[in-house]
Amino acid sequence: MLIIHSPKTAIETNKIQDGEQMEGFAKYNTKLEQVFHLWKKDYNSNFSNHSNITASKVRELIDIATLRESGVFFTSDALAEKAINSFNEPIDDSSLVVDPTCGSGSLLVAASRKLSVMPLASETLEQWGKQLCGIDLFPEFVYCTKLRLVLESLVRGAEADKSLPELLDLLTNIHTGDCLENIAVIAKATHLALNPPYNNSKTVAKYRWANGKINNAAIYYYELSQVLKDGSSISAILPDVLRSGSRFEAWRNAIESTLSISKVSVEGRFDKQTDIDIFILNGLVDRKTPSIIEWQTAETLGLEGSPKLRDFFEVSVGAVVPYRDPHEGKLYAYIHPKTLPRWGEIGKISENRKFSGRVFQPPFVAIRRTSGPRDRHRAVPTIVLGKRLVAVENHLIVLTPKNGSLDRCRELLKLLKEENINEFLNNRIRCRHLTVSAISEIPWRFE
Repeated sequence: MLIIHSPKTAIETNKIQDGEQMEGFAKYNTKLEQVFHLWKKDYNSNFSNHSNITASKVRELIDIATLRESGVFFTSDALAEKAINSFNEPIDDSSLVVDPTCGSGSLLVAASRKLSVMPLASETLEQWGKQLCGIDLFPEFVYCTKLRLVLESLVRGAEADKSLPELLDLLTNIHTGDCLENIAVIAKATHLALNPPYNNSKTVAKYRWANGKINNAAIYYYELSQVLKDGSSISAILPDVLRSGSRFEAWRNAIESTLSISKVSVEGRFDKQTDIDIFILNGLVDRKTPSIIEWQTAETLGLEGSPKLRDFFEVSVGAVVPYRDPHEGKLYAYIHPKTLPRWGEIGKISENRKFSGRVFQPPFVAIRRTSGPRDRHRAVPTIVLGKRLVAVENHLIVLTPKNGSLDRCRELLKLLKEENINEFLNNRIRCRHLTVSAISEIPWRFE
C-alpha cells in the first residue's frame, strides 16, 4: 500500500487521518455496499444472467482506480496480479497468504483468485477467512478489503446466501492493527505479499545495515522477513531506491542471507500519478542455502571485462554542502547546477567561495545528480575548463579524465547523448538521484 497526498509526496499511513480524505474513502465503501445489495437483489430475480449488474460491471465498480477521488491510492489490480503470480510456490487451498499492510485489499483480492469457490458465499468466505490474512492501521481500509473479497466471491459465482454483515464476519483474519506488533501472525504465513509505506521513518532506527531515519519499505521488509519460517514465499513491491541506491547496499547484503531462488523484476513507475519507481522482489525463505540476488538486470550487467567509465575517469561527488559547510579556507571558483550550461563548456566561472575541503582541477565533466527515468536525458553534463581549482557542490558528480585530456571529456559528452546510455541508466537506477556507482558502470565505447 502506498499512501499519497500529492503525486510526488509519499507519506506514512498515520498521516492520512484527515477528515476530508476519510470521508471520501467512506463514500467509496458505501458504493461497495450498494453493489452488494444490488447484486443480491438481481441474483434472486428471474434473470439468472444478472441482467442489471453483470460480473464485468461489478469488477469495474470495485476497481481501486475510483479511490483516487478520496486522495488515497493503492496497488493497482494489474500490479497486484503480477506480484501474486510472482510467488515461487503456487497458492493452493492449504496456503496462508498474509498482506501486513493490506490497504484496500488489492493483493488479497488477487490472491483469492487462486483459491477455490464453493456454491455459497458463506462457505467460500469461511474458507477464505482461514487462508487470507490482512492487517492495516485503519478500520476504513480493513472494511474495504473485506467488502471487495465478498464481492469477488459473488463475481466468481458464489450465491449471496447471507446478509452482508454475516459474510464480512467470516473474514476473521483481516483486522486492524500494526503489522510490526503482530509478528506471531506473520510467522504463520506460507506466502507474504507486501507493498509497504515508502517514506522515511519518523524516528531514528538502528540496524547493522543502517542507522537514522531509514526508508520504511526497507524496515518493513527486513523486520517481516526475519520472522518467516524457511520455505515461505515472499513477493514484495518495493521502491527502486532499495534495489539501486548506494546507501542500501548493506540492506541488500543483509536480506540476501535469507532468500533463495530469488528474482528481481523492474516495473518502472508505480502509477501515472505517483513519481516513484518500483520493483518486485520474490523468493523463498531459505537461511541454510541462500543464493545471490541479481539486483541488476541483464541490460546493465554488460559483458564481463568490457570497459566502463570508471576505467577512464575518476568519479566522485562534489564536496561542498552549501548550507552546512562554513565559508572558511582558500577562495576557489565555485560551481553548482544553476551555474552550468547543459551540454556545454564553461571556462569563466563567475562565482567564488571559500572552502577547506576537496577541490577539483579542470578539465573535468560535471553531471547533475538529480535525474529521473522520465527525463529526456538521464545524465546531463557540462565540461569545466580553466586553470583554477574548483569547489563543486554535492548535487554534481565530477568525472576527471585519468589522462587529463579535454578530448576525453568531449568524447564523454557525445557518449551521454546516445539513447542506449539512457536505457542503461534507466535499467540501472530508477530513483531520482544518480549515484557514483551507476555513472561509473556506464559502458565506454571509444577504446
